[in-house]
Amino acid sequence: MLVAIVVATLVLLWPGGHRNAPPPSPDPPPSLAAQFPPPPAAPVPPPPLQAVQDGDDVAAVEEGRPALCDGCLTERAVLDVVDTYLRHLDPVYLQGERWAHPLADVAPDPPDRIRLPKLPESLLDAPELNPFGMTVDSRDYPVETTWIVWIQTGWVPRRAIERRIRRTSETTIAEMRANEPLDFDALQTALEEAAPGTVLPDDYTIRTSTGDLSEVALSWPPIKKEVFVAVDGRTGRLYPHGIFLLTSKGQWPPFPPHYEEVLDATRQRVARWLRGGGGELGSSP
Repeated sequence: MLVAIVVATLVLLWPGGHRNAPPPSPDPPPSLAAQFPPPPAAPVPPPPLQAVQDGDDVAAVEEGRPALCDGCLTERAVLDVVDTYLRHLDPVYLQGERWAHPLADVAPDPPDRIRLPKLPESLLDAPELNPFGMTVDSRDYPVETTWIVWIQTGWVPRRAIERRIRRTSETTIAEMRANEPLDFDALQTALEEAAPGTVLPDDYTIRTSTGDLSEVALSWPPIKKEVFVAVDGRTGRLYPHGIFLLTSKGQWPPFPPHYEEVLDATRQRVARWLRGGGGELGSSP
C-alpha cells in the first residue's frame, strides 16, 4: 500500500505523469459477536425509540417518522421488523442501539456507492467519509421507499483510531534501495509501468503520508461500530447486505442453519403491519 501511494505521488509530480487511482478497498466482514459493555470514557446520547416485542399489538405502537409513501411502513414499523429479524437471527444484535433513516436523504444522484453512516458533526476535524463505516450501494434498493437501519455491534477500538492518524515520513531513493530493497524494486516496477523511461536520482526525496485522521481524533468520544440492513418500506423486504457480506470468496458469514425460520418470522411481522396496523402504519389489503 505504501509503495502504491508513493508511485501515485511520483506520477502526479513527475513530468508527463498521470493519475491512476486504485479502486476502493472492500469492507471487512462484520463480527457476529457484539462488543459490549460500552467504554465509560464519554457520555453516550440516549438511545432512539426501540421497536416492540413480537407479541405486542402493532396498532398500539407510537410511530416515529412517517412512512415514505402511501401504504408504506413507518419508521417505527421498520424498526420493529428489523428487531424481529435480529431477535430470531441472533439476540446478540439487540444489545446495542438501532436507528433508521431514509436512504433518499443520503443517496447520491444518480444512485451509487456511498460511505455511511456519517460521523457525528460534533467531532472536531472529522473527515467527510467515515473510515469506520460501511459502503452502501444505493443502486441495490428502491431509493425513494428504502430505510437504512443501523445496528450497533460494539465500539471502535482505540488502536483502530491510532492506526489511522496521519503520519508523514521522508526517505531518499538511495536510502530506500539500501534499507528497503523490496519496496525499492516494487517502486521501480510500478513507476516504469506508470511513466516509462523515468529514472529517479539517488538524492531524490520521497515524502509519504499515511492515515486519514488528525491527532485530535485521539480525544474523540467513543465511536459506535455498526452494521446495517435495508428495508423497503413498500413491501417490507429486508436486505441484510451489511451483515452478510459478499466477498471475493463468497458470502461471509454463511447463513445460519435456522435462517429460513428467521425469514418466516420476519415475513409474518411485516404482514401484521401491512394488513393489521391501520392506515397510518400500513395499508389494508
